[in-house]
Amino acid sequence: MNEKSAELGLKHTHFSNASRSLFTQAEFLHCKGYSTICRYALNKYPVFQGTCGQSSFTMAPTDYHPEGTYIVSHDYMINEFHRLLLHQLPRV
Repeated sequence: MNEKSAELGLKHTHFSNASRSLFTQAEFLHCKGYSTICRYALNKYPVFQGTCGQSSFTMAPTDYHPEGTYIVSHDYMINEFHRLLLHQLPRV
């Protein structure tokens, strides 16, 4: 992650744990860094465009998880958007 950050021109970014699930005090990332990394990922990996804005997603099966992996977003803005969108859809 640090090599890719440098390649993207991010001078004020440092990761000490690549998983991003375990935050340490040695990590720092500014809003511009988040924006740059997200833009890079969205452009390079089109699958992100279809998954990042969803409130839940099931990943494809693997040898380790033969039934796939179900992921739920805890992002309030995404979940609230989907809730509001569902209430605005015409009832059939």
